Amino acid sequence: MNTEVKKTMIGGFVVTALILCTIAVFVFGSGDFFKKTNSYVLFFEDSIKGLSKGAPVSLSGVEVGFVKEIRLVADIDKMTTYVPVIIEVNPSSWTTVGTDDSKTEKEKIENLVRKGLRAKLELQSVVTGKYMISIDFYPDEPILYKQIMPDMLEIPTIRGKLNKMADNLGKLPFDELFSAILSAVESIDRIVSSQQTTELFSGLNKAI
Repeated sequence: MNTEVKKTMIGGFVVTALILCTIAVFVFGSGDFFKKTNSYVLFFEDSIKGLSKGAPVSLSGVEVGFVKEIRLVADIDKMTTYVPVIIEVNPSSWTTVGTDDSKTEKEKIENLVRKGLRAKLELQSVVTGKYMISIDFYPDEPILYKQIMPDMLEIPTIRGKLNKMADNLGKLPFDELFSAILSAVESIDRIVSSQQTTELFSGLNKAI
C-alpha cells in the first residue's frame, strides 16, 4: 500500500514539473522577460491628440519601441500643465559601430542629443488620425529640455511637419492678400467694361 502511495506521489510531482516547465517555455521562451529596455520621457509642444499608449516609436524609420505611458503633470506655481510621454526602447533593435566613450546611459543619450538626436510626432495613418513617435538626428534644431521629471532621461523634441505648416499658414497676411486679389479683380473688371475695350471687340467682330 505504501509503495502505491509513493508511486502516485512521484507521478504527481513529475506531472506538476512538466506543467511548470511547459508554462516556463511559453512565458520565458520568447526572451521578452529578460529583455533589457530603456525608458525615456518626451515633452511635445504639439498637441498629442491621436497619440495613444502602445503607439510605435521608430529610430531612422525602424521601429525600436513603443509608447509606454502618457501622464499629466500640473505645475501649481506656474499654473500650467505638462504632458510627459514615456517611451520604452529596446536597445537590441540596432547595432552600434565605432567607439563610444560614454560610461553611463545618461552620458550616451546626452552625447547623442548633442549630435542632433530629437523626437517628433508623425502621422501614422491619415484614415485613423493616429500618431507615432519618430526619432532621428536634426543637428540644426536647438536643444530644448523641460526637466519636469529629472528622475528620467529626457529626449528633446521638435515640431512635426504638419504643425510647422500650420504655423507658416498662420503667419501669412491673408487680409492683405485678399485686398490685393480684390483690387486686381476690380481692375480687370474696369478694363473689360471700358468703352475702349467695347469698341475694340466691336471692331474685331466687324473685321471677322
